[in-house]
Amino acid sequence: MRRTYRNAAEEGFCQAAELNGWTPRKRGWPDFWMRGPNGELAVVEVKPHAGRKLKKDQRAVMDLLARHGVRCFKWTPDGGFEEVEPRGEPTEGGEAGTPDGEAEEVA
Repeated sequence: MRRTYRNAAEEGFCQAAELNGWTPRKRGWPDFWMRGPNGELAVVEVKPHAGRKLKKDQRAVMDLLARHGVRCFKWTPDGGFEEVEPRGEPTEGGEAGTPDGEAEEVA
């Protein structure tokens, strides 16, 4: 199914990107990006409760960002920060520090 665009410029951009081998997407971007005290970058998807999972597009974007070194988190009022590790990639051992300074194990 071909996507519809807001305007001719968006459609032109997407066609040009596709012609050059890129896959343009608009959906799935995290709710927030954060700059840490040392200039590091992290992104956060906020959900209303810990049981709410990331949507397919959100997970795909976080997988891609995490594979490129961007720290990715899901945050909920009842669960706090949960680091999102890229699927299918081995992770290094040890605890992950979260943006609130607490170390947290991620299932």
